[in-house]
Order: sequence, then structure tokens, then C-alpha cells
Amino acid sequence: MQENNQPPSEHRSGAPGLSKQLPGNFSLLLELALPVRIRLGQVTMRLGEALQLRPGSLVEIGNLPDGLVELLVNDRVVARGELVVVENNLGMRVNTVVRGSEQIGFPGATPAPDSLN
Repeated sequence: MQENNQPPSEHRSGAPGLSKQLPGNFSLLLELALPVRIRLGQVTMRLGEALQLRPGSLVEIGNLPDGLVELLVNDRVVARGELVVVENNLGMRVNTVVRGSEQIGFPGATPAPDSLN
């Protein structure tokens, strides 16, 4: 997967007015760049199975609840939604925003692993 390291100017929600509500220099936090991922699903695989993967191998991720995908920010689920195609690009339409204790992923899923970078 190729990562886009360009500033996300076209994807910025802007949150105008939010910076006015934050005390002191907290508004600087709104400019932090965080890794964002969209998770289609996940599967647990034995090491032996992973070592046998070849071009053309099929890895089933199982059924997703209601066809939903998850939006992860800094490896935390923050929203669920559906995949959409926008001008030949794959995107996600947010259906629900996940808050606090709900940030656990799909039922039965383990939390996203910590980034090794």
C-alpha cells in the first residue's frame, strides 16, 4: 500500500471554530498528522499458513457486520461506515462515530497492533 505523505488539505474537515474553543496553545494539536486506516476486516492466521502464501493465494476475512468497515485513527476505531467509489477512488462514508469504550473494533476482533514505525 502506498502512503500519501502530502498534507491532507483536500480532506481536512477544517473544524472552523473548534480552535477558538480550545484554551491556550491546544489549537496547535489540530494540526497534528495522525495515521489513518480503513479496516475491511481481520483474520488470525498461523505462522505456517502465512509462510505458505503465494501470489494468487486467497485469504478470507469472514463476514463483516452489515458490510461495515472501520476507520482507525492512530490505531483506534473512531468511526464505522461503508465503502464507496468517488471518481474512481475508493472512499468511506461514515455511518456512525465511535466514542470511548466502543473503540474496540468488530465484535470478536482484537485491537489493532501497535505500529512498529
